Amino acid sequence: MTPQELSVILETIAKGQPNEWIPVLSALGGAVVGGLVTFFPTKYLEERRAKEFSRQIQNSIIAEVSALMRVIEKRKYVESVEEAIKYLKENPDGQFTLYADIPLHYSQIYQGQCNNIGILDREVARDIINFYQLIDAIVQDIKLNGTFSTHPSLEAYQESLAMFQLAVQIGKNLEKL
Repeated sequence: MTPQELSVILETIAKGQPNEWIPVLSALGGAVVGGLVTFFPTKYLEERRAKEFSRQIQNSIIAEVSALMRVIEKRKYVESVEEAIKYLKENPDGQFTLYADIPLHYSQIYQGQCNNIGILDREVARDIINFYQLIDAIVQDIKLNGTFSTHPSLEAYQESLAMFQLAVQIGKNLEKL
């Protein structure tokens, strides 16, 4: 508002004469103030809600990673692959079959939240995806009729061991979050 317009408004008020701009300016001022008053709390609440949702997704997936890590440790899957490598190195013509019946729902939380991974921190999302991709590849090898129960080779076991070790390392890092 220019000083001249302000002067006209003040003169009109002082003289008691109605001015058609006063209601317009009052309405515009009220709309601006009202908009600002509702915008900032709404924005704050939305950001807070999104942050809380992201934290919940991260916590639930990391809880599942932690549970998978306990299963891997208790069933000694990594040690079994190491045993297979040792055996095949000592017996180049031998065969070592290894398989486990792993249910499809072992990654149920991850599968259910895949569409929400993008709301997580970039590094955390990357580690979660890497962990599950490595574990999925190993599951394909270990499952019945997988590589280790049909045509196992020393190289396949060595590759799987490297993936297993990397997955375990990533899983341990995720558990620290």
